[in-house]
Amino acid sequence: MAAHLAAQGGRSLRLLRQAARPMAAATLRGLTTVRVAGVPEHFNAPFLLSRDRGLYKERGIDLQWLTTPQGTGKMGDMLAAGEVDMAVLVSEGAVANVCKGAANKIV
Repeated sequence: MAAHLAAQGGRSLRLLRQAARPMAAATLRGLTTVRVAGVPEHFNAPFLLSRDRGLYKERGIDLQWLTTPQGTGKMGDMLAAGEVDMAVLVSEGAVANVCKGAANKIV
């Protein structure tokens, strides 16, 4: 199954673009919190390893990972409720949520 990120609104997309370039001023203005949900699977390891190694903080991001074993349905609900900014979902679930009117963006 392919995993995709579903982002609530444009905020999370801006944060991802921000993370792509160094942020020397991050220590001056603090960290930007990004809440990400994902299932406990191997394909999420890069998110967790990068967080644990401090790579997000070097770029000015405080990644808060929420392990969600309930899966795509629960993560879709979390996105809709504003409990998370992004979620790593299976393609079918992300598309189904958008077709049902969710304001999510698939990136």
